[in-house]
Amino acid sequence: MNLDQLYAGIYDWWHDQHPAVQDAMLDDFALNFSLNSAQIEKGHATKEVAQQIFDHNAVKNYTGALKPLVQVFNQRRAWVRARQYLQDQRPVDKSLVMDLHQTLCAATYSERLFADGERPGTYRLGDYIIPDSNEVGAAADRVPGLVNDLCEQVRDALQDPTAKRVLTAASFMHASYETIHPFADGNGISGRLLMNYVLLAGGNPPCTIFATDRKAYFEALQAFDEKGDLKPFRSFVQAETIKTWRATVTEAYESENRNK
Repeated sequence: MNLDQLYAGIYDWWHDQHPAVQDAMLDDFALNFSLNSAQIEKGHATKEVAQQIFDHNAVKNYTGALKPLVQVFNQRRAWVRARQYLQDQRPVDKSLVMDLHQTLCAATYSERLFADGERPGTYRLGDYIIPDSNEVGAAADRVPGLVNDLCEQVRDALQDPTAKRVLTAASFMHASYETIHPFADGNGISGRLLMNYVLLAGGNPPCTIFATDRKAYFEALQAFDEKGDLKPFRSFVQAETIKTWRATVTEAYESENRNK
């Protein structure tokens, strides 16, 4: 089967699940997604520490650096907020973008960024080199308008959601967001959360971008940035979604067959 067929199978399976089952699976998903998202940025706490925070909102006997710990607490808070906003059907707009970024990046900006006047949840004032590239994103004065336009396009796509349309909208949201690079820091980690917000808002299963696929992830984003070609990144998101849920789907079908 090709990617479209495999993705359609995951989508259909997701929609067959009772909402309470989906909620339970999203609880398990949150830790894996957040841990991989942090690992992509090459600064992260261990899985054991992250597990404690996601399960208990606390950590015991921690002796490591403070910033990775704060980042995990922030990711948990951001995920909880995103879930509540989805329940409230909060639209994808600039206030959502700023809110989730501020939650994810609270107390993580460097002293240099603070000295430059940059703050979490506030569009960047200056230009900063994007990690793993030589780009700086859109000119700072164009960022507010570009983010507004992006959110409007995504909201339009969600007015009449289908599996393909939502997948395209979520992929476009993330790829365009990284090209704009609206904030001084935390664009990747917030972009991945916003992508999943769009997927879930449109009824699609969420997606973990695996740290082990970091190179392919950046190559797919670069194809969009340089050529405006969304297809490589959309296909990448399809493949990562299949990878996210394949084991769960297989286990569910095997359990169902055993009980027949």
